[in-house]
Amino acid sequence: MKLVLKIGVSLMLLFLVFSMVYRVTLMGNPFAIQNKTSAFLKAVQVKQYEEAAQLFGSTADKKTLAQGLLKLHEEGFRLLSYDKVNADYDDDSFSTGHAELTFEVDGNPMKVRAILTFSPEAKPKQVCPISPSEIKRGSIPQLEAWNQLFCGGSF
Repeated sequence: MKLVLKIGVSLMLLFLVFSMVYRVTLMGNPFAIQNKTSAFLKAVQVKQYEEAAQLFGSTADKKTLAQGLLKLHEEGFRLLSYDKVNADYDDDSFSTGHAELTFEVDGNPMKVRAILTFSPEAKPKQVCPISPSEIKRGSIPQLEAWNQLFCGGSF
């Protein structure tokens, strides 16, 4: 009877371990996603554009991304800060999320909410700031350029 109990407890523990491994690897690891996204945003913030391009998880050309970030910087568009980087659990994975970003646009700070998507490697695949409601969509060319680089279109 003790042998059956030991086997039953061992099987339950094995099931729990496999469940944890499945959650962390196949469904995504929200901590790795948040850390890698924060590392990307930090690299953009401190003007390490080539490093930022390497940390970005899309199939876009890394050199084009770095050059695009440099051009935005030269046009007066900079990432001042980022906050509340989160990966959201949806559809059995952590494939989307959000963050709060503050950009400098022509010398003025602009706080926006961004929608994030993530690659299978837990890297940011899209970082898409949404135009604030009080600003007409498309009226800030630098924000549109950012969204072309990191979202594939306008938001």
